[in-house]
Amino acid sequence: MKNRIFAVLGSLALFASAINAAPTTFAQFSQQDSNNGFTYSYNGTSTGTLSANYFIDFKFLVPVAAQYSGTLSAQIIVNATSNTAASNNAATWNETGFFGTIQILGTGALTGVNLLTANFTGGPGGAVFQAQSGGTSATFSASTPPATEVVFSSAVLNFPTPIITQAFALSFSSANPAFTATGTGANTETMSATGTFSAEPTPGVPEPATMSLIGSAFLGLGILGYRRKKA
Repeated sequence: MKNRIFAVLGSLALFASAINAAPTTFAQFSQQDSNNGFTYSYNGTSTGTLSANYFIDFKFLVPVAAQYSGTLSAQIIVNATSNTAASNNAATWNETGFFGTIQILGTGALTGVNLLTANFTGGPGGAVFQAQSGGTSATFSASTPPATEVVFSSAVLNFPTPIITQAFALSFSSANPAFTATGTGANTETMSATGTFSAEPTPGVPEPATMSLIGSAFLGLGILGYRRKKA
């Protein structure tokens, strides 16, 4: 009987994962002012860094406790490094293999609360920085799978296992100075940013489809057990 229960629940979990495979964007941020808070620097040979430490507006897009709902004032701290040489084909500036952390801490009444931390390992591909050659826009992103590139932690949300997808995507604008049109010599740009964070399974709340299926399974197994006992 136990084996049958586990088999049914396992099948239901796989089915639920299949029908809920699309990652959910569960949080986002934007900066509070027009100052360029992010800095990208490349040493001209093999090392790039991305850093930030400034104030943002942060918002959870999934249900959370009342004190964390709505737009929150927060501090974003970014430390990322790549030891991979950048490339520039006159259309796209590209640097891969970034590893590091994105940490978002509450301020004001929530000072010190870990709203969200993303650790990215620099595994196969790592986080990727891409910019428009000769332009003022760029992106920075990473995801899991294919490997454990991104791991989220939070004092506000729970991230269920097994992990199917965890990802972040930052968009930069107003790079100053503009990225070089050709070549990959040493340079430093400051930028403004917005960003999103996504995951599957959806963090923080049970997935209704999964709960419904599991509930139905227990109900069905309960009826089956009752009939057997009665017989």
